[in-house]
Amino acid sequence: MSFRNEWMMNMFLSLDRMKQGDNAEKWSVLSDGGRGADAIRDFLDLKEIQGEEEEEMRLRERLNNARERLVESKKNKLVDLFDLMLATGGDPKETVIRLSKKYKLKKRSALRFFERGVIRIRSLLTIEK
Repeated sequence: MSFRNEWMMNMFLSLDRMKQGDNAEKWSVLSDGGRGADAIRDFLDLKEIQGEEEEEMRLRERLNNARERLVESKKNKLVDLFDLMLATGGDPKETVIRLSKKYKLKKRSALRFFERGVIRIRSLLTIEK
């Protein structure tokens, strides 16, 4: 064994010594009892952030599944409407405006297209009001 490897191995704590309790990390003199870690967790609110991330992931997954079901139904205009609704954040007025521009419809016709499309999307996805 080379000098460097021997020196490095001496720096590691053997499992036998850890089992016997000769671990400097466990000494009460050198420990704050976990108060530092608790302070960091409280400051960052990791549980709350993780909960929000999980909820957002579930929502994205549900929306992707709904879009896939619409694609499987082979109704491209409904898929376009669904995408527009997602892009506008579900704002019906903005969705109707974008529909009228995209398909070059009058606003009244676009509104009718929107209302009928929402009904069809709900029926395909079996969503109740």
